[in-house]
Amino acid sequence: MADMCMLMENRFGNSVPIFGLINSDSIGNISFPALQTAPAVSSSFPFIFQECDKEELRCLIPYAIDQDPYFRLTRDVVPRLNFPKYV
Repeated sequence: MADMCMLMENRFGNSVPIFGLINSDSIGNISFPALQTAPAVSSSFPFIFQECDKEELRCLIPYAIDQDPYFRLTRDVVPRLNFPKYV
């Protein structure tokens, strides 16, 4: 949940041109990109990765082509949040 909040906080300005969001959109529209992409951050799964080195840990993300904009955006944002960038 904390990862999702961090992603939301750091992404609204970046999400506007990609998803066409405006200030009068509902909170659901604004928060949905963070909800979709939180699994891309390995610290979203502390119960799975508790014994791993957090600095180098990455996630394998299976997704469909319709989710591509979400994960491209996240790939560019995660380094600013001190998470490893995935490829």
